[in-house]
Amino acid sequence: MRRILHLFPGQGIQKVGMHASLDSQQYLNLVKYVPGLQKCIEEGPQAILNQTEFTQPAIFICSYIRYQQIHDAEIQYAIGHSVGEYAALTIAGHLDPQETVQLLYKRGCIMRDCSKGRQMGMLAVASNQDFTQIINKVLLKNQIIEPALYNSQNQLVYSGDKESLKLMQAELKKQKVNSLFLEVSAAFHCSLLSQGKLEFEKELQKYVKFNPKSEIKIIRNIDATVYENRDQIIEGLRDQLDHPVMFQQSYQKIKDLNLQCIEYGSNILTKLLI
Repeated sequence: MRRILHLFPGQGIQKVGMHASLDSQQYLNLVKYVPGLQKCIEEGPQAILNQTEFTQPAIFICSYIRYQQIHDAEIQYAIGHSVGEYAALTIAGHLDPQETVQLLYKRGCIMRDCSKGRQMGMLAVASNQDFTQIINKVLLKNQIIEPALYNSQNQLVYSGDKESLKLMQAELKKQKVNSLFLEVSAAFHCSLLSQGKLEFEKELQKYVKFNPKSEIKIIRNIDATVYENRDQIIEGLRDQLDHPVMFQQSYQKIKDLNLQCIEYGSNILTKLLI
């Protein structure tokens, strides 16, 4: 019997033509729920696909369709990275795929609107050491820099105002620490998004279910615990907006189970586990 860990990546893997290898009927049955999404995925331009209200449903559709149900597994876990958590919850029957496409478009719009009027970004740093002194040195007035993605022992991603992040990147370069801006249209998993939580929770109440018969255990992003009921799912997805993703901690929780990792849509998460 197989022991499986399903992995679903988040924003940053989107690219024009990402639908090419998908089952066309499944793809068309999902992409139609967001106006303009099909053209965006198939024709671009990339700049439009990078807008989070399109990025999120696009990644969900492509990851979800690539998922292969495994019937002979003894143990099954799933971890979704940020928006990838929605695909994980969907394969377990806690969300409906068609409704999730609509939900993620709304999530993207809420996240986009929280950043209006500010130039926000995300900076991946090739280290997980404490850079509080650098942040305090470069942080400009009324701006933020906050840890957003705890990806691995060798990578921590920060969200914040681009102006301050660029100053942080310059200081890191002086210390010979590599960093890279992500291809995203806003800053995610930070306090700036707290203002959108109430509106988003109302949407979650419409769509989230709980499937008690699911054999797949989903580890939630915000605290690396396993979802056990509907209220926990709503809380976890709501709080994910302004809490960091604990991907490294999530994997640490189950690494001793010797699970076979299967990633849908990229190999980015698998590389982080090495």
